[in-house]
Amino acid sequence: MLDTDNPIVILCATAEEHRVAGDLDRARALLRQAWEDASTPWERAVAAHYVAGIQPAPAGRHHWHRTAMDEARLAEAEDADSVRELWPSLHLAFASSLEDVGSPARAAEEYRAALDAAAALGAAGEGSARAAEDGLRRVGAE
Repeated sequence: MLDTDNPIVILCATAEEHRVAGDLDRARALLRQAWEDASTPWERAVAAHYVAGIQPAPAGRHHWHRTAMDEARLAEAEDADSVRELWPSLHLAFASSLEDVGSPARAAEEYRAALDAAAALGAAGEGSARAAEDGLRRVGAE
């Protein structure tokens, strides 16, 4: 579970509320602030993950999901447990972006990584595991 007291998480959650309500300008402004204020790889991974969600084009979403993965790897190098709960979601989102840019084989690799990350979470990862299995079926790599 994300640290709900972290100011970057708060900005991202608030931006998500605005996105869902249809106020994309406010969501973008909050996410720009989250990205600019993020001071650790973990915070940048979270911010990039949310920034990706409001990109209008597949290439933009892919860029930000790849950025989130890169930052998560940096965070993991500092503290292996820091991104443990984020990995399933990060892998799923990156895999989806790979599908969107026409890389189904690479997407399958990420869906498999999401399955592994979800398994590491036990029962808490079951939803992510189902989503990864759906993704594997979608790209024909069951």
